[in-house]
Amino acid sequence: MHDAINAFLLGFPALFSIVNPPSTAFIFHQVVADRAARQRNELARRVALFSFIVMMVALWAGSYLLAFFGITLAALRLAAWCRPGRLGPAQCAGAARSAQAGASSPSRRR
Repeated sequence: MHDAINAFLLGFPALFSIVNPPSTAFIFHQVVADRAARQRNELARRVALFSFIVMMVALWAGSYLLAFFGITLAALRLAAWCRPGRLGPAQCAGAARSAQAGASSPSRRR
C-alpha cells in the first residue's frame, strides 16, 4: 500500500501536466460559450471523467507498457527532456518563414 501511495504522489503531478486543466479551461470556455448552462455542465462532467480516466490509465498501466517495450524510466526522462529543446527552434523558424511568405505574397491576404 505504501508503494502505491508513493507512486501516486510521484506520478500525479507529472500526469496533471499532461492533462493541463488550467490552460484547457480557457479553451473549453470558448468552445461551449454558446451552449446552455445544462449542456456546459454535462460536457464539463464528461471532460473531467475522460481526463481522470486518461490520468489513471497512464498511472497504472504506464509502467507495464514501458516494461513491455523495454524502455527504462531514465531513458523516458531523458527523451522527455531532449524532445522539446529539439522541436522548439524548428517550430519557431517554421512560423517565421510562414509569416514572411504570407507578408510578401499579396494573394494570401484575407
